[in-house]
Amino acid sequence: MQFYISYIGLINGIISLIIGFFILAKDYGKKSNRYFFGLSVLSAIYGISFWLWLSQSTGQAALIWIKLFLIALIVQPIVYLRLISKILNLRTNRAQIIFSLASIYYILLILIDLFAGNLGSISEFSYWPSFKLTFAVFVSTHAVGLTAYIYYLLAENYFNELNLSKLQTRYLLVATLLAFLGWYSHLFLWFNIAVLPFGNLFSCLYLVILAYLLAKERLMDLRLIMSKIYVYSVLLFIVYLFYWAFYFVDTSVRAHDQLITIAARIVFALLFLMFFLPFIRIVQKTGDYLFFKGYNPENIIKDVLIKFTSVIDVNELLDVLAVEFNKAIGTNRVGFLIFDIGKNDEVAGFKYNPSINLSFLFHPSERLLNKIRSEKKIIIRSELDEGDADIAKEMDFHHVNNISPLIFKDSVIGLMVINDKVSGESFTQEEIEFIEVIGKQASVAIVNAMLHKEVEDLNEQLKARYKSQTSALKEQSEDLQEFFKISSFKVKEQLSAIKEILKGEIAKSKKTKTMLSEPYLKVLKTADIINDIIKASEMGAGGFELSFEKVDLNKILRQVYNDRLTAAKLKNLKFKLVMPEKPPPKILGNSEYLEQVITSLVNNAIRYTEKGAVELSLGFDSSNITIRVKDSGIGIRKKDADALFQRFKRGSNAVAAHPDGSGLGLFIAKKIIDAHQGASIYLEESALNKGAVFAVSFKI
Repeated sequence: MQFYISYIGLINGIISLIIGFFILAKDYGKKSNRYFFGLSVLSAIYGISFWLWLSQSTGQAALIWIKLFLIALIVQPIVYLRLISKILNLRTNRAQIIFSLASIYYILLILIDLFAGNLGSISEFSYWPSFKLTFAVFVSTHAVGLTAYIYYLLAENYFNELNLSKLQTRYLLVATLLAFLGWYSHLFLWFNIAVLPFGNLFSCLYLVILAYLLAKERLMDLRLIMSKIYVYSVLLFIVYLFYWAFYFVDTSVRAHDQLITIAARIVFALLFLMFFLPFIRIVQKTGDYLFFKGYNPENIIKDVLIKFTSVIDVNELLDVLAVEFNKAIGTNRVGFLIFDIGKNDEVAGFKYNPSINLSFLFHPSERLLNKIRSEKKIIIRSELDEGDADIAKEMDFHHVNNISPLIFKDSVIGLMVINDKVSGESFTQEEIEFIEVIGKQASVAIVNAMLHKEVEDLNEQLKARYKSQTSALKEQSEDLQEFFKISSFKVKEQLSAIKEILKGEIAKSKKTKTMLSEPYLKVLKTADIINDIIKASEMGAGGFELSFEKVDLNKILRQVYNDRLTAAKLKNLKFKLVMPEKPPPKILGNSEYLEQVITSLVNNAIRYTEKGAVELSLGFDSSNITIRVKDSGIGIRKKDADALFQRFKRGSNAVAAHPDGSGLGLFIAKKIIDAHQGASIYLEESALNKGAVFAVSFKI
């Protein structure tokens, strides 16, 4: 066992030197890289001296390497503290000076043999020193005090995020744990506790983590690393158990019969195939749940692609993308700026800037757009150098972390603008790769959605043009209908008079009968034709469409009142406007046509009232708004009430009073009100020669 443990130290020492030279060669000018190289050399001395110590055949020779081992053990944490301070941009403080002076003191004690006790055999090792009081003091200051101090610095940065992101600090926390396990796992044997120095297995792993942290600007998510370690460890353990179960059964049945042995092996092979592959999926799911709370960015790409490739509406597509991004990488906000490409593929502006899911306004500068169009790769704020200081300032102003181009057929069709993460952490390598993968697929989906929208818009334009032309034809047709109605009635009246005259003349003598028979027949025929025209006009009458907006009924009533006040005064009528103290809510309607309806009702009230008063009032409750026009005029007969709103229908007493009326006023008013949703017009009450009340009601 001593042989294997010692060679672990040698391997760790060689790996430490290789890692140190790699980081130093990457950028010699960085002070943190030089500190790391020094730490790697100390780690190499630590591991190689441990190997040489355990390889000696005499205690005197072992003692030399023990001293070198202890010096490396003491100095390593101090250099590690300096490296951490450099990474965190901390100045040298009193605590660091005290730890450094204490290290020098302990090194002097080692050199004068006042640190470690006599060598003796313990557990698997032939030459292992016992501890002295000075060694116990070292343990309390370095193994405990220095460890606690470094973790305090890292915890302060993690919770306040002073100089590093939380992800970087997590790497340092893990590296520190592995470092101190590697350095101080030997302490058990020094205190005569039979625990092997298992920390040797980790003594160079912390250097690997530090090297990765220094060399990479985009870090892998630690959860992903831990998830993979968990999955592979569990699967390896299962394979190991299966192997030993197979070995036990195989050796048990082999002595009995060869046929049984073959059958047992086949059964084991089938069982392995049946259970191992499903078990892999179970382990992966449990790993995702443990380390990603059931939502691993690696596993959602397929789900995202399925979702947004099934969406054809561009606005809905952008919403889906934003929601899925927030789920996957926990961003605050995600926006999509889609270029409006002209005939010459020049950017004319943005079709979606900002998109409906981008709650911050971001108008990229021309320099930023040129950089994206020329490089065609994701821009990460933390990786911009001094040459792009203006772009970095622009992104900082808008709190933009990443800008990913949306590329279709080697052309940039837009931008995906990604805000900071909710957690405040930086983006990991996996998340950047996720953004790039989704960006490529999203470009295709967005182009398809935009093409679909263009087809829909073109279709709507054609529909609108058809509707406009149809409406124009319909309007012309309606004008012709109205013309025919009025003309036909006038002509019909004249024809009736001519017919009576001819009829009287025909009755006078045979001569006139002979002369006027043909004209008389022509007149009858013409009357029949006119009747047919009137019927066709009645059958062809239809509805019409209005444009709607928020309408203030209070304002409309005051306008009508002011316009009709003079007409009422000319007839010596009292005209009263009754309005509520609190104005009613606005309704959705067409103010021009509503004013026409109310004006028509007021005109009728004034026209058919010879003395008394006309009242225009507005009232409302929790569910309805009601306009009333009340008069003290001739009233309406009950038999005429049902037909009031039909075309050319008038009350008999109204016709007697004013025979020149068209009979179209109330018909048109009803058509207008019926076109308003939830509205109605009706005769509320009436008494002959006492007046009438017409009401117009709107649902709130």
